[in-house]
Amino acid sequence: MAQCPNCGDLLPDLLDVQMMAVCKSCQTTVYRLEDRLIQAGSAGEMHDAPLLVGLGDEVWTFGRWYRAVGHARFSYGSGWWDELWLQDEGQNGCWLSLDEGDVIIQTQIPAPEGPIPSKIGEGVSVDKHGYTLTESETAKCIAFRGVLPETMAIGDTFRYANFTAHNGHTLSRESQAGSSTWYLGSWIDPFDLKVRRA
Repeated sequence: MAQCPNCGDLLPDLLDVQMMAVCKSCQTTVYRLEDRLIQAGSAGEMHDAPLLVGLGDEVWTFGRWYRAVGHARFSYGSGWWDELWLQDEGQNGCWLSLDEGDVIIQTQIPAPEGPIPSKIGEGVSVDKHGYTLTESETAKCIAFRGVLPETMAIGDTFRYANFTAHNGHTLSRESQAGSSTWYLGSWIDPFDLKVRRA
């Protein structure tokens, strides 16, 4: 098990397979770079707020239990939303998005083929399903905890675009520094969310 380069406390085992972790003792962000651990500053201030799922909780989705091992919070000007990184026992992961009562489970997918919509109302196709651009804004990372599959820093900004389909599914595009990542998602009724508390 690795140790925090700042305070020496033990870091989560999941850092062996993920890109980043936050030391629970000193809140230092630690990145994994090949065989080295690099100290990378603060993890930000995660103000307490009521959440349907917290770090360590388990969530039932895709026919199995996933554990919430990472938590990131993003500001979009008038408020914020929370993203929890969930992993199953086989290290398969997905994002659980919590925003003012809305709950979405998202998994990363390859970029769609064809032109990328830039105006509200324009569409894109994924697996023969049409998605319409409904929202495009800028967000900023304001805090994170636990273990995450990608590197991020406090103050990182990115552009996000949200698309919806007639079947209720969602498509999201996150763009930063010239690269984009796409996620396919499904809405979940908060009352149907199965959670086992840590």
